[in-house]
Amino acid sequence: MKKIVTLLLAVLLTAACAVTALAEPYDASLYRVNDYCELLTDDEVDALDEKAYGALVDLAFDFPICIVELEDDEDIEDFSEWFYDHNGFGYGDDQDGLLLTIDMGRYEYYLMTNGLGAEVFDDEAWTELDEATVEALSDPDMTWAESLDAYLDAAIAGVSAYRAENPAAEPPAPETPEATAPAAPETPLVIAPAPAEPSKAEPISAPGMPSWYPADVHAFEDFHDESAPRVVDNANIFTASEEAAMLEKIKDIQALGTDLVVFTDDSSYGLERRVYAADFHQFNGYGFGDDYNGTCLFICMEPGNRGFETVWTGACSEYYTSKNTEWLDDNLYKYLSDGEYGDGVLNYLDNVKTLYTKGSAPKKVAGPIGIGIVVGAIAGLIVLVILKSGMKTVAEATRARNYLVPGSFRLTDSRDIYLYSTVTRTKIERNKSSGGGFSSSGGRSYGGSGRSF
Repeated sequence: MKKIVTLLLAVLLTAACAVTALAEPYDASLYRVNDYCELLTDDEVDALDEKAYGALVDLAFDFPICIVELEDDEDIEDFSEWFYDHNGFGYGDDQDGLLLTIDMGRYEYYLMTNGLGAEVFDDEAWTELDEATVEALSDPDMTWAESLDAYLDAAIAGVSAYRAENPAAEPPAPETPEATAPAAPETPLVIAPAPAEPSKAEPISAPGMPSWYPADVHAFEDFHDESAPRVVDNANIFTASEEAAMLEKIKDIQALGTDLVVFTDDSSYGLERRVYAADFHQFNGYGFGDDYNGTCLFICMEPGNRGFETVWTGACSEYYTSKNTEWLDDNLYKYLSDGEYGDGVLNYLDNVKTLYTKGSAPKKVAGPIGIGIVVGAIAGLIVLVILKSGMKTVAEATRARNYLVPGSFRLTDSRDIYLYSTVTRTKIERNKSSGGGFSSSGGRSYGGSGRSF
């Protein structure tokens, strides 16, 4: 018995030391490469993550990468600062590091240094890194994995050069076991210790998250819950009669072989609205069949983050083309922007049923006004041709000097002046890939569409 107690104490002591070592000077549980747009394969993510993590250990400097599609009203700089700080990236007390954010919505990238990073990447080093990043991300002959690998080479080389020139600035190596790539989250948006025995009957929620949110999203096991409510109005924007009418319409949609849930909340808890909606769908057991076929309409009433998102997964995905989702969003937006939440959702459910029944959005039929516009355009074109025949075309000016007053234009300085040298925002010249897929925090693939109101 005494030997068993001693062994248990040794195990607990070892675990405590490991947790302490990993807590400082950096968080080893985080993936350094986070691809929310699925541009990379799992093997490519692992290879890049291992490279970034190894450089973190060797150089005492963090190199996280985030690939995301931001909403139209989201600023890449604000998102990058939040992503870095919220997840605890960086080495040491000052969180030394360099973050690369790639926004696939606007096709631009953003570089941000933190802590010692501003000193590591002075004007000259920053220019070299920026040029190397532009070259790597803009090369159409390179895969995304190859482009990011080239970026990491340039970033690591910059920090290595600084360490070689400033040996006194290098902090002592951390006293940790041999480093390995963290076998942890594909997404670090929720960071919390896993429960010893996770249970769906008594869910253990991550700190600050709703009760249905698991403490460890990567230990979560998918399940079906046919009894789960299909209208969850946490924001209290529907009347009882509206909810009853919604449930009847949802039953009609379910009869077509696909699931649907309407969900409202006062917050998305720091997550993108679409990710929060997908998490709600996955972690509460919604969806039919092995592919969890179904849709979740999420309405967020959070001040400064008000909007709606439709997210879908499984067989129903084929219906959500760009044309169909635009039609759904246009109709729903008209109601929600005017505060008609119940009527808007009821109309939305009718449109979803039409979509599943007809296979596509209804075609627009030209009414009397449309016919009048066409007739007017033809008449106007005839008049234009008659008038143009009596005109003389002016000669084309092919040089700008023809329009300039000599000496009126003067370039005083050809340099761009920046208050801070720690940020770069550059358009990525690369062909846009099709699709708008993303992953929930639990790793399931979803599609999504929505708007702010």
